[in-house]
Amino acid sequence: VTKMYQVETDYEYLLQNVTGFSAENEVTNAILYVTLDEVPTLYELDGHNESKLNKDFVEYLQYANYQVESMNIIIDKIEEIEVTKHTVVLVNNPTKDLDENEYQILLDYMEGGGRMIFMAASDTPELPNFDRLLERYGLSIQSGTMYERDMNQYYQYCNVLRPIISGENETSAYLKDDTNNPVIMLAPA
Repeated sequence: VTKMYQVETDYEYLLQNVTGFSAENEVTNAILYVTLDEVPTLYELDGHNESKLNKDFVEYLQYANYQVESMNIIIDKIEEIEVTKHTVVLVNNPTKDLDENEYQILLDYMEGGGRMIFMAASDTPELPNFDRLLERYGLSIQSGTMYERDMNQYYQYCNVLRPIISGENETSAYLKDDTNNPVIMLAPA
C-alpha cells in the first residue's frame, strides 16, 4: 500500500510528507507483469570502463518490470544469452575498446538478431573495434557540440533540443502529437 503514494522525508522536522499518488502506475505495472510472456532484460555491459547506470534509473527500470543485470562479454558468455525482442545489451559510455575476441562475440550476438543500446559521451576516446561494430549498422561516434538555430526546435537554450518525432514506429507514435509532454534532450556542450 505504501507504494501507492510518493513520500519525501523532511529531515529538518523528521516528518514524512506525501508528495504524490502513484496508484495508476502501480496497477498498470502489476497488470503488465502478470501478462508478460517474458520479463524484458537489460544487460549492462561491463569490462570496458563503462559508466554505471544511476541507481535511481535502475530502480525505475525494475519498477517498470525490467530485469537489469551486469554482464562481462567473456566471463558471462554473451553467446549463451537467448536473443529475443525482450533482450537488450546496453553499452554505456565505454572508455576502453573491445579486443578482437570481444568484437567477434558482440558481432555474432548482433548478427544473430541481438539488440544493443550504445551511449557515448562528448569525451569518448577513439574505440576502433566499437567503431567497426557500429559502422556495420550505419552508426558512428562523433565528437563535438550540437546547437539548434531554429528557435522553434529548442527549449529556452539552443542546446536543449526539441527533436521532431516522426511517429513512424510504435515506440514514437504516441509521442508525435503529445503537446502536453514534449520530448526534450540536452545536447552536450
